[in-house]
Amino acid sequence: MAPKLGYPPELYTRLNTSLYPFFGTVGAVVEVGALLTSVALAILVRRNRALFVPVSVSSVIQGLVLLLWFVVVSPVNDAFISARPRVPPGFPGLRTSWETGHAIDAALLLVALVVLVTGLVRPSLAAKASKT
Repeated sequence: MAPKLGYPPELYTRLNTSLYPFFGTVGAVVEVGALLTSVALAILVRRNRALFVPVSVSSVIQGLVLLLWFVVVSPVNDAFISARPRVPPGFPGLRTSWETGHAIDAALLLVALVVLVTGLVRPSLAAKASKT
């Protein structure tokens, strides 16, 4: 993020509209698939509160990430695409929104992963510790 914020508007626009041509498709499949998988896992473990809570929290966070992407990042993508090959009007604000939206998404996805893994591993570790 930091280096891209220093790029001149023309370079930033050119990179942002050419580096990620398939990410919208691949990224969407991966992120929606991860959310659906997490929700399915929550349904499967719903009777086990120790597993259900962290899996559900992780699912909610993943859902918030998708919502944030649609509210913050997608409109910026549309602005860049509609202005291509020129720099879109309001460039500084658009760039800040795009970069910040992606950074927040990444941080939230990391939190979701940590919550999920910790929640799934903790009961096994506790059971193993009680046997020793």
